[in-house]
Amino acid sequence: MAPPSSTTAARRCVPPRSAASTVRAIRPHSSACPRRSALRVPFPPCPPSSAPRERELLLAEPVARLATIAPSGRPRLVPVCFALLDEPAGPVIAVAVDEKPKRTAALARIADLQRDPRAAVLVDRYDADWSRLAWVRLDVVGEVLPRGDTWPAALAALRARYPQYRAMALEGLPLLRFVPSRVVSWFAAG
Repeated sequence: MAPPSSTTAARRCVPPRSAASTVRAIRPHSSACPRRSALRVPFPPCPPSSAPRERELLLAEPVARLATIAPSGRPRLVPVCFALLDEPAGPVIAVAVDEKPKRTAALARIADLQRDPRAAVLVDRYDADWSRLAWVRLDVVGEVLPRGDTWPAALAALRARYPQYRAMALEGLPLLRFVPSRVVSWFAAG
């Protein structure tokens, strides 16, 4: 059996040594994979040309899918609004728990992350022109911040991206912070 072509195989952008290196891999100005650090992670280096495309897709698409792990071990998926922020250690994803109506105040995604911080964030682009199809999946480590006002930069980024958030009191609501540990992507254009 022949190996899959670059248009059908997912591209893996996984820097070789640390979570901080992995996050740096999606910076647009990165021309090569990050330098190796002392922490060993058994993944191949990322292709140097892939990082800007992943970042561009994350910035262009307004909705992501957040996958957490339910107590049963099954994945639990919800659509989320998100912002990509650059921090000294590298990019992070912020997701607000907003004032949209919810079935319950005890959200499963928060309980899931408090029990097991492993999660995934998927951002995709669908188009009738299938040559424009693309997706980026970030395997992340999540943290639940009990109040949004503990991370003002994230609230500012979310409000800049989503005008609806400007009228919401997000400061007193939980905020989710995700640090990417691995990035996998696929672009139909190769």
